Amino acid sequence: LPISLCFIMFFISLKMLLLYNLY
Repeated sequence: LPISLCFIMFFISLKMLLLYNLY
């Protein structure tokens, strides 16, 4: 379960970075 949460957090971070790059 914790590993899954970590993966989700990682994906969220990637999305945030992508959004920042686009903006």
